[in-house]
Amino acid sequence: MLERIIDRISEGTGKSSKDVLAEINKMHRDLNLLAVEVVALIYARENGVEIEDLIDDVKRKVLFLRFSSNSQQSQQP
Repeated sequence: MLERIIDRISEGTGKSSKDVLAEINKMHRDLNLLAVEVVALIYARENGVEIEDLIDDVKRKVLFLRFSSNSQQSQQP
């Protein structure tokens, strides 16, 4: 999923995938959000890149990770 977002940003901004990933990682550290994919979507929007078709996929992934993490924690003694 992250690779799809980075590719879209790279195409939309003309920046290299490596530069886009570096900027997303910096933003991720600064914002300290749960999922780097969420940060990538924010970065894309700030750079004028259309990503609406990717939002639902990221939402499902983040919710899956969140709920599977909660489920594992509640099963621990």
